[in-house]
Amino acid sequence: SPTALLATSSPPPGCNADNMSPASTTSSSTSTTTTAEAVSVVELVPFNLDDGRTKGDDE
Repeated sequence: SPTALLATSSPPPGCNADNMSPASTTSSSTSTTTTAEAVSVVELVPFNLDDGRTKGDDE
């Protein structure tokens, strides 16, 4: 029984960590979210500033 419990307890964490890769999933999600947010912010901010400055300067 003790061995079975230990064996059962040991595999899930290792298998989950290796197969499911919680760290990888979290990293991927974080990276994707960060990239998406960064791209959106970088795209929106420069365009807004450029449009505003261009219109203001031109006009």
